[in-house]
Amino acid sequence: MIRVAIADDEKNICDTIRKYIGEYVTTSDMDFEVKCFTSCEELMNAVMREDMYDLIFLDIEFSKDGGEMNGIEFGKRLRSIWRNDNAAIVYVTSYKEYAIDAIKIRPYDYIEKPVCYKRMKELLDSYVADYKFGKNVFEFLSNKIINRVAISNIRYFESDGRRLVIHTLNNDYNFYGKMADIERDSRFRDFVRIHKSYLVNINFVEKFTSASVIMIGVNSEQLPVSRANRMEITEKLMRRK
Repeated sequence: MIRVAIADDEKNICDTIRKYIGEYVTTSDMDFEVKCFTSCEELMNAVMREDMYDLIFLDIEFSKDGGEMNGIEFGKRLRSIWRNDNAAIVYVTSYKEYAIDAIKIRPYDYIEKPVCYKRMKELLDSYVADYKFGKNVFEFLSNKIINRVAISNIRYFESDGRRLVIHTLNNDYNFYGKMADIERDSRFRDFVRIHKSYLVNINFVEKFTSASVIMIGVNSEQLPVSRANRMEITEKLMRRK
């Protein structure tokens, strides 16, 4: 089941997208659950009640009657304050100039108004393929809530006693687990153990020395490399090249 949210203050846009998704379902092997919102504030309240959505169609500009928050601001809050790296945001807009502002939000795609079925089908085909493939998503329990993080967004795992910390580009997540279980999972084939406390995604390694790695990210963390793990990380980084 793919859960979809549509946030737009134009009812006809919401109805059109819902209609096209309904038409798409008749040719797809996936089920969709769709809910419409007339403002970002209304959608925000749903997210804060822990309504989680896989795919969000989001207008950028809302009328004053549609609330004070625009789609860009909602996207920023979703990624930073609510620590959600997984929901795919599709901006439905006539405002191309907002594309640069949206880059840091990492939108999945854009659809121009007026929305047509051909474009919607292209997008949904692409999203369903990605959704099936990811199952490239890592699920874990934190604070009694099931969280999901795209494996490609994980920079590294850190062991902290009985807890593991997931570090992504924007957020950190804590959960109870064992590093050995992560290492045994074939989905983490791009990860390498550099130290008893660190399992890193080689795609986020910016620089490697015999004693440490520097990770891509805002803080450019320098993580220690143990002598026993130097050969393995060297081999994996060489294969990446």
